[in-house]
Amino acid sequence: MAYNYRGLTRSQQGDIQGVIADHNEAISLDPNDAEAYSNRGFIRSQQGDIQGAVADYDEAMRLNPSYGKVYGNRGYFRSQERDIQGAVAEFNEFIRVAPNDARAYNYRGYLRSQQGDIQGAADYNEAIRLNPNDTIAYNDRGFVRSQQGDIQGAIADYNEAIRLEPNYADAYYNRDLIRNKQGDKQGAINDFRKASELYLQKGDTDSYRNAQNEIIELQK
Repeated sequence: MAYNYRGLTRSQQGDIQGVIADHNEAISLDPNDAEAYSNRGFIRSQQGDIQGAVADYDEAMRLNPSYGKVYGNRGYFRSQERDIQGAVAEFNEFIRVAPNDARAYNYRGYLRSQQGDIQGAADYNEAIRLNPNDTIAYNDRGFVRSQQGDIQGAIADYNEAIRLEPNYADAYYNRDLIRNKQGDKQGAINDFRKASELYLQKGDTDSYRNAQNEIIELQK
């Protein structure tokens, strides 16, 4: 267990080789540690080691078929491989074995909305019911609501995401887009400025440039 935790810490620090080494050690100490296999599989998928990731996920599932996180990790992996239907199927299983895990509903809602399934918003509702502080669920539901034409509902969701996480750049950016469509030019500019500032702080230069371009267009 200690190696799993240290592996997670090293992952946050960007020490990928250290992460792999810790999970290897955890597995050598306990070959039945499904969590270690699942975590190592996730890291391997991030590194592009597809065969290694699949092998680790399969072993984690063999050891513990009721371990929800491994379905989530494999679902994320499949989505990265553009197998959206396969990813949705994994999150269906995640929800079957862990029906009270907000993360499963949140990500399945995202996948469904990417497929044009606007009923996927129901997944965000459930994620928020299970975790009322889930800022990502508010932001993503706001996007779906805007696509459905529920502008006030979308703005309310973006406002709540920002209230819960005042430095949530994506929520500012998404709210900007709605304000612009509503004709609130100054409000949109203010939000784009805030979003661009936050993107710059995070080192997300592409999103920063996008926000800056939106400001330039609005100021013409």
